[in-house]
Amino acid sequence: MSRQRQASSLAKHCACKTRQFLQDLDGCDYTDLYKSVMCEAELGLLQAVMEHTGGNQSSAARLLGITRTTLRQKLRQHQLLVNQ
Repeated sequence: MSRQRQASSLAKHCACKTRQFLQDLDGCDYTDLYKSVMCEAELGLLQAVMEHTGGNQSSAARLLGITRTTLRQKLRQHQLLVNQ
């Protein structure tokens, strides 16, 4: 699958899940949706990539296109890495 098709598929999946979430709110007041979605998406992304790389931070950082230091900061932020 091409990179563009993968991104498009991911965007469609996110849009579908966001629509479902909004329907589930059923008129309830909700604020900060953007922040919530981005935080949850980042958490899921980090979990999946760390699992995919067998916990190898260097490989995970390379796959994500970020530095290992940034990865470690994000893992700590999401409580996926205990301070070492």
